[in-house]
Amino acid sequence: LDILRNIDSECVDMIYLDPPFNKKKSFTAPIGTTARGASFKDIFGKEDFKDEWREEFRVENKELFNFIKSMQFYANDSDVAYIAYMGIRIIECHRILKDDGCLFYHCDDTMQHYIKIMLDIVFGRENFRNEINWKRTSSHNDGLKLGRITDAILYFAKSNDHLSKKVYIERSNPEDYYESIETETGRRYTRTNSHALERSGDSPKELTFNGKKYIAPEGKRFRWNQKTLDAEIKKNPFVLYETKGGKLRQKYYLDEDPGIMIQDLWEDIPSMNMSKSERTGYPTQKPIILLERIIKISTNEKDFVLDPFCGCATAAVAAEKLNRQWVGIDISIKAFELVKQRLKEEVEGFNEDDKQYDVFGSNKPISFQTEPPTLSKHSSKPKKYIYIISNPNHIGFKVGIAKNVKQR
Repeated sequence: LDILRNIDSECVDMIYLDPPFNKKKSFTAPIGTTARGASFKDIFGKEDFKDEWREEFRVENKELFNFIKSMQFYANDSDVAYIAYMGIRIIECHRILKDDGCLFYHCDDTMQHYIKIMLDIVFGRENFRNEINWKRTSSHNDGLKLGRITDAILYFAKSNDHLSKKVYIERSNPEDYYESIETETGRRYTRTNSHALERSGDSPKELTFNGKKYIAPEGKRFRWNQKTLDAEIKKNPFVLYETKGGKLRQKYYLDEDPGIMIQDLWEDIPSMNMSKSERTGYPTQKPIILLERIIKISTNEKDFVLDPFCGCATAAVAAEKLNRQWVGIDISIKAFELVKQRLKEEVEGFNEDDKQYDVFGSNKPISFQTEPPTLSKHSSKPKKYIYIISNPNHIGFKVGIAKNVKQR
C-alpha cells in the first residue's frame, strides 16, 4: 500500500492482481521446491480493517464507505475486513492507471460477489468489461457441493479510451471446421460463415457477379461494395459462389484462418499442464500462458504492467517475454529471488548483464528495494490536507483527512 501510494498518477497501462482470496487458511510452498520458504496468510479478521482506512473511505469515497458499512448486516467481520483491505488498494490502483489503462482482478467465488461491487464503485459500473471464467482444472471433488474447477478474472477499464486487442488461439479441429476442398486449387474452405457476405448497415443492396445481378435479402445488405468485390475476385476468382437457392456466398479458407478469437470462457489453459521447468512450488502459481494472454489482450509492446501481489512473479516474467515494462510488489523477498531465477530460465536470450533497466533511479539489471519510491515532481497525485476539529471546552481533538481544506 505504501508503494502504491507513492507511484505517480496515470503512469501504468495495465494492472493484474492475484491477491489473497480470503480462503481463511495459510499457504506455504513445499520443502524441496524452488519457492521453498514462500508463504502467505489468507486469513482476515476485524483487526485488519485499519481505522485510518475507515476515515479515508468516509471522507473521500462515500459510496465505498456506505457499501462496507452495509456489509455488517449480511457479511461477517472477515468479509468486511477483506473488502476494506482490498478497497484501499484498489483506489490507488485506479489512480495510477492511465486513462486508457485497465485492471484484471483474479479471484474465485469466495468473495467475488463483494469484489465486483467494490470494483463497480471505484471504476464505475459502466467500465466493467468482462468476467473471464478460467477453467483451471478438470476435476475437483467436494462431498458437499459441485466441484470448483474455475476461477474468475474481473476485467475493468478505466474509461472508454481503453480498447481490447483481438487475440486468437489455434483451432483444435481445423480440418473438421474447413470441411470442403476447392477443386480448382486444393485449398480447404468452409461455408459455415458464408452468410457473412450480407449484413445490415449502409453497404449496397445490389451486386453484380459473373454478369448476374444479386439482391440482398430483406433487411440485409452486402458486406462488400462493387469495387471491393471486383478487387477480391481479381485476387481470387473462386472466393465467391452461388448457392442452390441462388444466393451469393463467400468462402473462408483454412490457410487464411487466424484461429478462434478469444472470448470470456477460457478452457484451454489448465494449471496442471504447467511444464516442469515452469513450476516453482509456489502454492497459488498461475500458468505463464494465462498471463501472456491477459497482457496481449490489454497492452502493446513497451507498455507498463504492474502486479501488486506478484508472488512467484509470473506476471513479471510474462511481461518480460512480451517486451513490456514491469514492476512487481510483494511482502516477501522470495519474490525477488524467484523473478531473477525465472527470467534466466524462462526468457529466451535474457541476460542480466546486458539488460539495462532504470527503475526508481537504479541502473541494476533488476532493481530491488524495500523503501517506497519517491513521487516525481510531475506527479498528479491529489494533495491531501489535514483538518482539525476541536472544542475548546474539551481536552484533545479529532483528526481527519480531506482533499480540500474547506471541505469540512
